Amino acid sequence: MTTNKSSTNLVDSQSVIDGLPVGLLWVDEEGKIIMVNKKLSEDVNWDFKNLKNLFIQDICPRYDKKAWKKEWASFQNNKISVKKMEMMTELGFFFPVQIFFSLIKQDGKDMLFGIVQNLLDLEHDELLIETNSDYHRIGRWELDVLKERAVFTTICYDILRIESEDPILSFGDHESFFEQALTKEQLYRLQAMLNTSFDEKLPTELELCLEQNKQKKLWIHFKISPITADGLVVKIVGTMQDISQFKKKDEELKEAFSKIEHLNKQLKVENLYLQKELEKASGFEEIITNSPKYRKILQQINEVAPTDATVLISGETGTGKELIARALHRLSNRHQRPLIKVNCAAIPENLIESELFGHERGAFTGAVMKKIGRFEIAEKGTIFLDEIGELPLILQSKLLRVLQEGEITRLGSNKVINLDVRVVAATNRKLGKLIEEGKFREDLYYRLNVYPIENLPLRERREDIPLLVSHFAKQYSEKIGKKIDSVSQLTIDRLIQYPFPGNVRELQNIIERAVIQNKGSVLKLTSNLLGKSTFRSPNDELKTFEEMQKQYILKILKHTRWKVSGNNSASEILGMNSNTLESKMRKLGIRRKDHMN
Repeated sequence: MTTNKSSTNLVDSQSVIDGLPVGLLWVDEEGKIIMVNKKLSEDVNWDFKNLKNLFIQDICPRYDKKAWKKEWASFQNNKISVKKMEMMTELGFFFPVQIFFSLIKQDGKDMLFGIVQNLLDLEHDELLIETNSDYHRIGRWELDVLKERAVFTTICYDILRIESEDPILSFGDHESFFEQALTKEQLYRLQAMLNTSFDEKLPTELELCLEQNKQKKLWIHFKISPITADGLVVKIVGTMQDISQFKKKDEELKEAFSKIEHLNKQLKVENLYLQKELEKASGFEEIITNSPKYRKILQQINEVAPTDATVLISGETGTGKELIARALHRLSNRHQRPLIKVNCAAIPENLIESELFGHERGAFTGAVMKKIGRFEIAEKGTIFLDEIGELPLILQSKLLRVLQEGEITRLGSNKVINLDVRVVAATNRKLGKLIEEGKFREDLYYRLNVYPIENLPLRERREDIPLLVSHFAKQYSEKIGKKIDSVSQLTIDRLIQYPFPGNVRELQNIIERAVIQNKGSVLKLTSNLLGKSTFRSPNDELKTFEEMQKQYILKILKHTRWKVSGNNSASEILGMNSNTLESKMRKLGIRRKDHMN
């Protein structure tokens, strides 16, 4: 009977507590929620009636039964307590709150009364305060994902020259608000900025020029900041400011900067030769090689990079196919635009279409905002489709349309978008076999395979191993903070004999682990860093280490026509002093006259 009286009293006051700007909560000793007000119900996004069937553990995950029992005991000693914690909405969003708990008696029964302050409101309500000054006026607005509303201050209407209306709109109506002042292209750019900020969880800025008439231009600076809770964006807070007066000053500076720009162009022309020389010295566009075989691949890159031809890079895992894609982009006419990378194997099948081609708001469950796809982001640039063999069949036809027609359609839209994007694809799978199995479209294969490049496995360019070892050793020693002056010859010899099923990536990992474990200034391999296949010959027959050394040195000597020292010599390829090589040849019994036939 007592509980019924308490509930009746609370219900009688419901109309009063619902008008308060903070959440209110009544909880009994078991943690059962007796009553809440409208504000708390909105914050946790639970239906008011359903909340009364829940326990505090359902909306405050920090409390399990044991933790709540302990907390209740503490309230018996301290009648008033302030707690900071996180509450959870029905959809699983977390948001920070501060609760002022007070132990009260209702008809002789202990009960906790809580005033719940949503800290997101405290932190960001001030962003919607009007800003007026003689120097600038800033309009402020926000998109609230949880409350599904858009709020604009009156200054926003003034800045964009829009007639004043209700500043609180339904979520998604912000587009219609901006449509009153912006062109379609400007609205597209603003929406792209919103999507980027929403996806990357980072602030973004944008300037747009609104032409009111031929004589007058209105420049608006937009800035937006995402507000996150538990790693998810719950609000987008934005500002807009009329910066036309500052733009006028910028125009006056253009003439002064034109001379500097002219000098910069001259400097670029003068540095062109030096840049090409630096590329040769530091490795072709990050590719480190001294292999005659690999230089043929570099020639292919040089040949096709300036064109817009679609390139298909094939090769085993870890051979560095992405490095080839980067080189193709950097040496192309599109190098000032982005290289957008997509790993087709890493994106879930139900999301990859949205990632590639984008979607409209409401296209599927959870699509609360319009999203720009990777192809649109790559406009005028290059898109690199890695692991293309993993692309689902249903999307292969859409990719074929992009290659044939240069156009896409976002999910949830019928609008065709024309694009100018160069496609570079890569695969470690045999696409011909996938075509036979019905897992890859033959017509798509021929569209991708306009200019094929087959990347070499490391075992076919063993002469590059000393160069790569030196490069990785320097890279990781500097990163870790160790001093490594050289690499032991025994380490080089062991690595040269290793088959490297994981190719350059495996070598990179081995050297990183070796640097971590190394004790002195000379890099050495511990016995556990290489697989059991280290000392196996192609015929899988066990040989002594000296026999394998002799075999490999002979191979290099024959390749260099027995040139021991100097440029392109055996000692240079082996990465050792010529005197050391001659000494090792005598020790191993290697004589030119014995191998003249």
